[in-house]
Amino acid sequence: MWEAIKKTPHFYDRLEPMPGAKEMFDAVYAKYGDKCEILTGVLKPKRGIKDAGEDKTRWVHRLLSKDIKVNIVLREEKPRYCTGKGYILIDDMDQNISNWESIGGFGIKNESAAETMKILQEYRIL
Repeated sequence: MWEAIKKTPHFYDRLEPMPGAKEMFDAVYAKYGDKCEILTGVLKPKRGIKDAGEDKTRWVHRLLSKDIKVNIVLREEKPRYCTGKGYILIDDMDQNISNWESIGGFGIKNESAAETMKILQEYRIL
């Protein structure tokens, strides 16, 4: 899989958003504004996908908002962005959710925008 990604120029900037992702983002951003940031992981340099961070930032600014702050980190660095109870991580990896919750944050496993929206509403985050 990684070889195919390496061979595709600007792979991460070419991805299509999940159905409902833009609407979910807009709802969260409308309520929380500058408190909302994107935290996205990139692979370690040894994988050789050098433009992943730039591509992910470009993708977010093109498809979600040009004003949102994008934090590009290695996966294991994500918990550094959680400073307690009020910090929410929406992520597709169980390990990232577990690590986030282990230091006091609230994690939501993103499997679809519709399901994540239900959880955000259930917990009165939205």
